[in-house]
Amino acid sequence: ARTMPVRRGAVPGQQYHRLLSAPTPQGLIVYRQTVQQLACRTLYAIHDLYGTVSARMMAQLAEHARLNGYDAYVCHCASDQHGKIDHLFIPALGLGFVTSNPWHPMEFAKQKNIHAARFTAAPAPLQRRLLSYHKKLASELLEKTCETQAAAKTLHDALERYYVQASDFKVVERIQARVEQELFESLV
Repeated sequence: ARTMPVRRGAVPGQQYHRLLSAPTPQGLIVYRQTVQQLACRTLYAIHDLYGTVSARMMAQLAEHARLNGYDAYVCHCASDQHGKIDHLFIPALGLGFVTSNPWHPMEFAKQKNIHAARFTAAPAPLQRRLLSYHKKLASELLEKTCETQAAAKTLHDALERYYVQASDFKVVERIQARVEQELFESLV
């Protein structure tokens, strides 16, 4: 309530869906400067090894922000096809919530830390081994994803050398102008 006050009668806020971190041809990337810019007043880091507690918290916080008229940047997990939220920013309040784990560690000066392990039961020994195996497997898959993207980029760049030389960009520009006219003349 102190961090994101209820605003009675507020029109629902807009949500802008973005990526803050992702596997890329250069490896796992986290746009740390974006965190510092958008959460310039208050930053909460939810340390959550598996992203289960933080995903639920982020979804509830995002909905609270929307219903109370706060525009928000909702940053999804790039590796989750179901739209799991990893990070959330409310620029009007200079407020941010980030998930910190081995794939995108979040350590910033003056951040407030929430340790998600305190909200879950400790796993049994067999579960711990299975979770450890899954963590190792996830790391290997993310590494392989980055390697595959790097290989694809190398092939794309090699192919581009040929098709850029063979492209007639004046024809491309004429087609673009015609399509823009078709699309936008109906709006006028």
